[in-house]
Amino acid sequence: MGVWSRKHGRPADGAPAAASEQPEAGIVPMTSEEVDDDCYIFKHSTTCPISAAAADVVRRHSWQAPLYWVNVIEQRPLSNRVAERYGVRHESPQLLKISNGVAEAAWSHFDITADAIT
Repeated sequence: MGVWSRKHGRPADGAPAAASEQPEAGIVPMTSEEVDDDCYIFKHSTTCPISAAAADVVRRHSWQAPLYWVNVIEQRPLSNRVAERYGVRHESPQLLKISNGVAEAAWSHFDITADAIT
């Protein structure tokens, strides 16, 4: 890993700041607003320890629908569009359950637990 940059919360050489920044296999990095009508969207802050803990919960969960991953600092415009599109106030970390194209549920911060999202 490279030299740490406090300003950007990541190594100065552009490498990922930590493993918690990157999604795992089976988790889809969100690159546009196009998502399945039935899915989950996880909004992750790469500089927040609460978000890192929530990301661990998300990674360990067995998802029954696609899970899209947004790094909110690096993808701020996309994160804002997700909040607008689904009418859910932005928080980070945040997990949205989308059913039939509508936000059916939302969890944030310490509410993102294995028990809560099962």
